[in-house]
Order: sequence, then structure tokens, then C-alpha cells
Amino acid sequence: MKKFIAALTFVLVLAMAPVAHAYDTPLTNPKDKAALEAVANAVKMYAEDLGCSQLAWGNISGMGAVYQLQFIPTGTDPKAWKQRVVMNVYGLPNDPIMDIRMITRLIAMTISSYERAGVTIVQKPTYTDVRREPLLFIEYETTSTVYTKQAQKEYGAGFLKRTSKNTAAFVLLQSRYEKISPNQTVSIHRMVNPKAK
Repeated sequence: MKKFIAALTFVLVLAMAPVAHAYDTPLTNPKDKAALEAVANAVKMYAEDLGCSQLAWGNISGMGAVYQLQFIPTGTDPKAWKQRVVMNVYGLPNDPIMDIRMITRLIAMTISSYERAGVTIVQKPTYTDVRREPLLFIEYETTSTVYTKQAQKEYGAGFLKRTSKNTAAFVLLQSRYEKISPNQTVSIHRMVNPKAK
């Protein structure tokens, strides 16, 4: 797995421009920061499609196997966001059978984490693509006190799928105070089911 992460990072660093603004991170090692920025640049198109183009926070966890990213609309105060895109980018073994197993496990873990958190899952359909790999769309709503002292409504819509030869990602649009628009929800759903309405 370490060789895979190193190879992925090397390719991404060569292919992508550095992040052009400051962001929060607990990382201190320059190589880790460069790897994080490379992965962020490789997947930021998903966040940009949802109106969140500025990397606000990032970390690497799971012994280097999971890149955690948060994107916000450009110019937004990272602590006062109304919508943001949160991503977990996972390394895949690049073996057809193992990739299917890993994505299946990631989907099960994602659904389970929301169920354990007690959020109201509005929908969680799964699909299969032409490679027989599983895909997930999930939509939820909850009341949260994580970001403020007062309870507030939070809404989310996201998908989990392969995002490159060596990665899969869970991409989630979160919204505070207001529901995610039907157009945004459909747009997110179409990332795994082009016929979604």
C-alpha cells in the first residue's frame, strides 16, 4: 500500500499545479502537504461543479490511505460556510476484484456511519457501473451542534465511486440552514446515475 501511495503521489505532483492559497491542515511535513495538494487538485473538479472551488482544510489519515478534504466557495470564511464539499479520497489496489470489494466495503462503512450518527437518511440507492463496480448516492438531513452552540439544520447529498485508476472518493455537499436545491441534488445523483430525476 505504501508503494501505491508513493506512486500515486509522485504522478499527481508531476501532473498538477500547487494549491494557490492558504488552507488549514494539521500536516507539518512538506512532502505530506505536497501529496495532499496534488490529490486536492486531482479531485477538485467535483467540488467546483458544486460551487466550492477553494480548498479550506485537508488531512491525511489511515496511515496515508485516506485524503480528507474540505472545499468552500471562493472568498467564504471557512468558519462561516453555508455550503461546503467534504471529500474522502481512498487509494485502490488497482485490481478489478479487489477494487470491487474495497468500494463495496467503503459504501457499507459510509452508510453505517450515518446510521450510527442518528441522521435521517432520505435516500441511499446503490448502483453498479459497466465494470460491475458499486456506486452510492446518499442524501440526509440532521440537526447539529458541531459548528455552533445552537442546534441548526444540516443537509447533505453525496456520492461514492471510483474517481481514477487508483482512487475512489466519497464526495459530499453539506448545507447549513437551507436545504440543498433540487437541481444540486439531481446533479450529485447523476454522478452515479445519469438517469436520476
